[in-house]
Amino acid sequence: MAMGPGARRGLLVGVLGAVVVLLLIRHRRAGAVEHGRSDGDPDQPETRGGSAGRAEWLRHRGRDVLDSHGERVGTLEEVYVEITGAPDWGVVDTGRLRTSRRFVPLGDAALVDGRVQLPFTRAAVVSAPPLDADAWMTVDEEQTLRAHYNGGG
Repeated sequence: MAMGPGARRGLLVGVLGAVVVLLLIRHRRAGAVEHGRSDGDPDQPETRGGSAGRAEWLRHRGRDVLDSHGERVGTLEEVYVEITGAPDWGVVDTGRLRTSRRFVPLGDAALVDGRVQLPFTRAAVVSAPPLDADAWMTVDEEQTLRAHYNGGG
C-alpha cells in the first residue's frame, strides 16, 4: 500500500521525535543536570528559554504568548528543541479569526505565570516571514527569521 506525502511526513516526524526523546534520555542518564527552576528556589518568578528543560516548555503548548509589552500575541502551538533540550523555535498561532502561524525564537523567551513572554513586539511576530510550520525549516529560512527578529524586536 502506497503512502501519501502527508503520511510519510507524519511518519518521519514521529520517528525523529522518538530519536530526540531517546537522545535526551541518554543525555540525562550520562549525568546531565536538569535545567529550569531550582528545587532550592521555589520563588523563582520565571524560567528563561535557554535554561528551561524540554518537558517544561512542552507543557506550555496551548498557552498564551505575550510580547515584550505584555500584549497577547497568540497561542503556542509547538516547541522545537535543541539536542540539549533547550528550546530553539516555537510556532505561535497569531490568528484571531483564522489560523496564522509564525515561528518565534525561544532562546530569550521566559515562562512567566503559565504564559510565554517573548522579547519581541507583537508587530515583529506578525510581520515575520510566514513559513510552513509543518515542514522542515531550511538554513536560509532560519537565517532570514533570525535576521528579522534581530532587527525587528
